[in-house]
Amino acid sequence: GRFILVRYKSDADTALAEEHLSTALRLDQSNAVAMYHMGLLLCDRKRDNEGAVKYWEALLVLDPGHINAKRRLGRLFATNGDYRAADQHYKAVLASGKADMDTVDEVLAIMKDAPTRFAESR
Repeated sequence: GRFILVRYKSDADTALAEEHLSTALRLDQSNAVAMYHMGLLLCDRKRDNEGAVKYWEALLVLDPGHINAKRRLGRLFATNGDYRAADQHYKAVLASGKADMDTVDEVLAIMKDAPTRFAESR
């Protein structure tokens, strides 16, 4: 679970967390928890956004209602300036009825800047 990323803070510990998650996925390729956390590790610890997207998109194939994967994809796409993709994921999160106030605040903050950022990227 979540303890993997909280407990491991050094580079060596990140490598150990990656090893544990890889083992979990080798044993069960449909392990949604391991897929989600591998995406977190890749995005937050290793700055491998492409790798994170692959895990979270694969997770959504297995579990199309996985709100956290959609939220993280929305955040990642918005951060990278792909507001159309971000919008798609955030709309799904908000439409699910499972969005908490932190998610709503995140969407509002990102979308507040979106028109300016979108215009600048043209």
